[in-house]
Amino acid sequence: MSTDDFAFGARRLSGLQPKEQPLISVLLQTTIAPDADDWSIERFGLLRQFLSGSRGSDGRPLFNVIARDRGPVGRPDPVLSALHGSAFDELWLLAVGTEEGLMPEDCEGIRRFRQRGGGLMLTCDRRAPAAATRRPAYHSGVNGDYQSVRVVGEPHAVLHDPLAPGGFVRYLPAHPHEGMVMAPDNEPGARVILRGHSFASGADFNLAVAIERSAERGPAIAQSSFRHFCDYNWNLAKGAPSFVNDVPGDGLEHFPEAVRSTQQYVRNVALWLAGRSPFFAPSLTGDRP
Repeated sequence: MSTDDFAFGARRLSGLQPKEQPLISVLLQTTIAPDADDWSIERFGLLRQFLSGSRGSDGRPLFNVIARDRGPVGRPDPVLSALHGSAFDELWLLAVGTEEGLMPEDCEGIRRFRQRGGGLMLTCDRRAPAAATRRPAYHSGVNGDYQSVRVVGEPHAVLHDPLAPGGFVRYLPAHPHEGMVMAPDNEPGARVILRGHSFASGADFNLAVAIERSAERGPAIAQSSFRHFCDYNWNLAKGAPSFVNDVPGDGLEHFPEAVRSTQQYVRNVALWLAGRSPFFAPSLTGDRP
């Protein structure tokens, strides 16, 4: 697929009926070049599959998803650097590398994309020093298990879960090396919306920050770890890179409600970033990924 296909493939909306809402165009992108033994985009296949398969109340698909790794390191990425001129509605930027994965031109493309109203979901990992998380690491549980999460302040729209007791998202995948996100001072409307708990230190930590849409920029979610979205932490059978040596658990496999809660959160975020309300989407039943 060519660069033009990536940047403008989200325009594939032909044949829509007049009253049908257009597909939400989503770009899932890592900050590393393709690498079979790293957290390349192939390790987020369940995320792509889930979003691509999501349906609205009318039974029609909600999202058109394009997933890719960055282009060659050391030069501007052909898609991110031109993102502001694309038809994408939102970017899920998976900062999975240990080194800088973005060139200044990429950052400028993302900045201008948000400036024109595009939504951004940014997540990384403790081992990615340039990303939005902060050390130290927090042990929310082992890979393959789930963690209980706590709503902070007024419940945000992305936490809506009509099938959960209390009506809000309760679980996400666990990870033994979580980072922490902070609400940036230079982003009006930014606030912490979700917290987790470290079993190692006993400390609470911020799992997610939401930045509301404004006249100057599109909405954003900053997530503490990309492990909440990767195949391995949704289904251990999918495997992990060879450098992952933590002993896993199997809690998620035996607790479908945690799977459903995670998927509800993912769909809520994808809808909200595009300016759609999660409140009117049909509830999820929680099939095993």
